[in-house]
Amino acid sequence: MINFAEQSLERLMTLTGTFLYHPTTINIVAAITDKDVDIIGNVQAAFNKFVATGQVWALIIGIVVGYMFKGFTSY
Repeated sequence: MINFAEQSLERLMTLTGTFLYHPTTINIVAAITDKDVDIIGNVQAAFNKFVATGQVWALIIGIVVGYMFKGFTSY
């Protein structure tokens, strides 16, 4: 059974010739065609990890301390 990446590569080779038959080209075509990207799911997972690891608290503390430091040095 031929997957979508192999079909795309065969179409590409028939249109442009066989000079594109290179392992790098095969990997690029496979990477483009085989990915099912869920952008919103990836952002949600990243945000959940950001909160779960406590980095959100480091961000908040850094903003507060930075604002206070700015206040001390702006006089």
